[in-house]
Amino acid sequence: DESSIISPELEKIHEELKIEARATGQPELYIYLNFLDNYQRFFTINPNTIFRMIEKQILQSGFRENAGKWEINFHKYWPLLDSFARIPSAMGLAYTWASHHSVFVSLKSNVEGGFSMSSWSAKIEGALKPVVVSKMSTRLMVETPFSRAYPTTGVDMEWAAALPGRFAIEGDMKTGKIQTTWETLGDKLRIVKHSVVPFTTVRKISDFTPAILLSETKRISYVEEPKENKVTFGEKHLGMDFVFVERGERLAVVQPSVYSKDWFGTLAFAAMPSTIRQREWSLYLDNASSETKAIKTIISISSKSDSKFEKPLTGHLHAKSLFDTIYGEQIMSQEYVRQQDSQWESQKFQHIFQTLTNPTGYSLDFTAELVPKSSSIKARRIGSSIVYGMDGKSHRGSLMVEKRDEVEGQNNFVLCAEVDAQFPDNLVFKRKELIKDEAERRSTIKIGFGKSCTDDRKITVATTWTRSEEDISPSLRNQWEKTQCQKQETLGRGMSDECIAARRLSSILNKAV
Repeated sequence: DESSIISPELEKIHEELKIEARATGQPELYIYLNFLDNYQRFFTINPNTIFRMIEKQILQSGFRENAGKWEINFHKYWPLLDSFARIPSAMGLAYTWASHHSVFVSLKSNVEGGFSMSSWSAKIEGALKPVVVSKMSTRLMVETPFSRAYPTTGVDMEWAAALPGRFAIEGDMKTGKIQTTWETLGDKLRIVKHSVVPFTTVRKISDFTPAILLSETKRISYVEEPKENKVTFGEKHLGMDFVFVERGERLAVVQPSVYSKDWFGTLAFAAMPSTIRQREWSLYLDNASSETKAIKTIISISSKSDSKFEKPLTGHLHAKSLFDTIYGEQIMSQEYVRQQDSQWESQKFQHIFQTLTNPTGYSLDFTAELVPKSSSIKARRIGSSIVYGMDGKSHRGSLMVEKRDEVEGQNNFVLCAEVDAQFPDNLVFKRKELIKDEAERRSTIKIGFGKSCTDDRKITVATTWTRSEEDISPSLRNQWEKTQCQKQETLGRGMSDECIAARRLSSILNKAV
């Protein structure tokens, strides 16, 4: 406060240092993406962007009623590597070595849909056209400026992938179901392409066309007619006609792996060719001759924390067909996501809660269906159901998997597994007291598979783990950590390192019965 200044000297200093208030800019937050030291700003947060986001997502009544629209038109080019070297030679003409590596990403989409507050459901659908191209070009040139052209040789390597299609995602929070659908667009499309092309050319100084596209470019090949292999697959089991075409020199087609000592190196160097001989392979999808129209997946999540059921379970759960019980033809219905599977949930939780007193259970159902183009073609399906329940030390689990090929009924396959286990309280994490010596763990696993879970192949595995003071090492048998922990607990240090080590050692079950 200026009135509190009494000293003339202080008042003089105050007048000299007084700075008038100035308007400041609007605060903004920039989010950057660093990809190989190439910083790109892809999002800006300020009051305007926040308001526009809220306006699009919430304030527009059309979006709340599943009528929102969103267009994506994203294209990005990343130069990952640009290197250049000039090497003098004894004949007076310099050699130039240049390498360029780039990645191009394109994504176009039209999305419609939104979230419905009244029914607690959401649905979005639209067309998606992703394209990814990775290219690496290496060239070696002889500088002959007097001829206005450079003799050039090099290698052009390219990876490209594209998969246009229509998608739909629908979910309902009340039923706990999520459904996705993917339909590939186009009659015949190339999904993936990989090529290694060595070449020679004469490049004019004033011509900036990529060397591989010049009319003077000639591909280097040791054979007149490169070898071509064509493999078709997927028609029988997937209903989709895939065609794998490989063309190139024989030594390039049967090339060894760059690195094969471990799985990580094999995966990391899978895209690197071990030879620069001419080679090209492509993966096509002949959508016009395929029987499958779309791929549909359904995920259902549910839970239950009591043992009250309206109808008792009749028969063994694994004796029933998964598709006839839960899925069947009802998954073809557009309203299946909003339908509550009360009867199926009752059956699977009753099966798990049979020996549990105060149970809590969780389940996850997943099915994938290859939707045919016409009703005369039978669907191909694979479904699974996982249920888990617990009650203190008791744990029970159930797994059901069924593969059904309506085209060829003899290919149907089922797999069922049931786990019943008794686990001791894991006091290592609760950190309350030392685990008693009589702690043990028992588990029984029953597996059935083949044409039926109950009448075909069966496997039963029963295990019991206990503590054995005779089989442990002398350093653990003397219980030094336990003695030290008891001393620490008298001092109120029950969380000391000695007590944590004692609890960990006392929880070891080292004897199988």
